[in-house]
Amino acid sequence: MKKILYVDDDPAILDSSKQILELEGYEVDTALTGEEALLKIENDFFHLAIFDIKLPDMEGTELLVKAHKLRPGMKKIMVT
Repeated sequence: MKKILYVDDDPAILDSSKQILELEGYEVDTALTGEEALLKIENDFFHLAIFDIKLPDMEGTELLVKAHKLRPGMKKIMVT
């Protein structure tokens, strides 16, 4: 099963996106902040990470760079 990390500071977006992706057969984890996402990326393997461009603790582009250093092979998508 493919694992996805969805990062957004809006709980409603996270919940609805998680439900949709899980209905399609993906295992989905979520994070509300960049720091939370980085901890999850360090401690688990995800096939794909979806990052919101605006997060409360860092820009999504900064998260993208840090995540790429931790997991260069992980696919990454930015959303706004």
